[in-house]
Amino acid sequence: MAMRSSLTLPGRIISQNSSHNVRPATRLVNRPLNGYGFATAASVPKKSSKGPTAMVLLNMGGPSKVSEVESFLSRLFADADLIPLGPLQKYLGPLIARRRTPKIQKQYSDIGGGSPIRKWSEYQCEEMCKILDEISPETAPHKPYVAFRYADPLTEE
Repeated sequence: MAMRSSLTLPGRIISQNSSHNVRPATRLVNRPLNGYGFATAASVPKKSSKGPTAMVLLNMGGPSKVSEVESFLSRLFADADLIPLGPLQKYLGPLIARRRTPKIQKQYSDIGGGSPIRKWSEYQCEEMCKILDEISPETAPHKPYVAFRYADPLTEE
C-alpha cells in the first residue's frame, strides 16, 4: 500500500513537498482504498470555511438511567452488525433484551443508577474542543457534540 506524500497533524505539516497549500488539520474520508473499506486521512485545503466547527464523538453508549436499560438492550440486540442472529433477529433481539433487562438494571443500580459513558464522553469532547480552539484558531470555535448508537442521544437524531 502506497503512503500519501503528506500528512497533516494539529500544529504542523509533515510533507515531502512543501508546496502543498493545506491547513494543519485532517479529516477522515470513508472510501474504498485498494478494494478495502478503510477510512483514510485527507488534507483539507486552506480556503475552507472558518468556524464554528462541530466535533462529534461517537460511541455505542449506555443507559444513563435504570429506566433506559430495556430500550438500550433492545437496540443493541436488534443490531445484526453487532450480534448476527439471522432472519430471527427481529424476534430474538427483543426477547433477549426483555430477559436480560432485570439483571442488567440491578447491575446499573449497583453502580449508581446508570452508565457514566455519557458524562465522560461529554467532558472529553468539551476538553478536546478547548484544546482545538487553542491549536487551530482558524477553525474555532469548536462545538462539542456526543452521539450514541444504542442510547440517547442517538446518532440518528
